[in-house]
Amino acid sequence: MTAMRPTSGAIEGPMQYPDPIPAPGRVSGPPASNFTFTDVYLLISSGPDGSTAVGELQLGIGPAGLWVSKTDGNPVWTTDWGHVKDLAAPERAKLPGGKQGVVLVVVTQDDRAHRFVVPSAHPAAFEDALARFAGIHGALLTRRR
Repeated sequence: MTAMRPTSGAIEGPMQYPDPIPAPGRVSGPPASNFTFTDVYLLISSGPDGSTAVGELQLGIGPAGLWVSKTDGNPVWTTDWGHVKDLAAPERAKLPGGKQGVVLVVVTQDDRAHRFVVPSAHPAAFEDALARFAGIHGALLTRRR
């Protein structure tokens, strides 16, 4: 497991958000639903003392793709499924406060890797659900070994 230390600060770079903006929301049901995960961390660096991360983010997954927003709902980043080159859950992580998390790596067609830690009390079940959802949209999930 990777240990993390949170940091504060804005995420830099141009904001990309699809038009129309998908409506995030925790919805159970068919794969046409959007799912939002709260308390997500964006990993910004790794070192011998652990990873540095920006917290207090939301990660959404839905038919339009994946998106990240601040807790106030302001969009930070998004990509549609057609721009996802690789999706991986290579490891688990321990979040500040001791919660378990799954490291989710989204590699886009421009070869940018976006690394997130998504809190999950049941990491294996989260990975299974993510693999099924990604598969519906033509992406494959590479899992940890």
